[in-house]
Amino acid sequence: LTPTPSLSLGSHPMASRQPAAAALTPILTLTLLLLLLPGAAAFSAMLEIERKFLTPPDLLARVAAAGGRSLGEKVFTDTYFDNPRSYCLSTKDCWLRKRESAFELKVPLRPPGERTKSGGETEEFREVTALEDIARELRALGVDLDSAAGGGGDGGGGGGEDSFAAALGASGVEPFAEFTTTRAKFELDGVAVDADVASFGHAVMELEVLCDCEEEVPAARARIEEVAQRLGATPLPEGAGGKLETFIRRYQPEMLERLVEVGVLM
Repeated sequence: LTPTPSLSLGSHPMASRQPAAAALTPILTLTLLLLLLPGAAAFSAMLEIERKFLTPPDLLARVAAAGGRSLGEKVFTDTYFDNPRSYCLSTKDCWLRKRESAFELKVPLRPPGERTKSGGETEEFREVTALEDIARELRALGVDLDSAAGGGGDGGGGGGEDSFAAALGASGVEPFAEFTTTRAKFELDGVAVDADVASFGHAVMELEVLCDCEEEVPAARARIEEVAQRLGATPLPEGAGGKLETFIRRYQPEMLERLVEVGVLM
């Protein structure tokens, strides 16, 4: 496993960042957020519509001129996990992430032959956030959490994040990427405008709208396109993906080779 580079945000201002990736088309991400209610048979779901652009150096001024507002800044660290021997998650286009202390798993909504991509990334994911549900999904993906639980971890996820992390390690699932993101948040006509700078130098602007049902998706896309035009946003050039894909392309050549072999990345 290639060691995760030790990287720092340093003193680079948000306005001066440009994407490190050489090529990206606008990425439209349709993510189903699966929110299982404890003790309930049914679940509520949300759709996340997201498109990525180059970050304008004068974004704050552009948002203000268009009638939007600043929501401040947040900083968070993401750690991504997989088995470095089998790549049993990433080769299925499944992404296990820990953002600060919370785990989540992104699983494609559609089988490989039916997935659509923008740039190098699949557009539609189901996002699983409850540890018990993540554990269930991981077992289906071939992660032996039950044996790991016998080694002192909690393979069912009921013991909290720390014991779940121990079970992951015992099952052979390890971190392969870790980076910090500084996010400047804005809002314009109901569209979330997030300007991200990753600690390894990748910058991207994301426009996002949350929907309750698929019938709302066309209107959300239209709202994002309208806000992008009002901001004068430049689509990402073709050929790569977001922060994680850029990290993999830079620092995980063996994983990249496997993902290209199976068609997850190009």
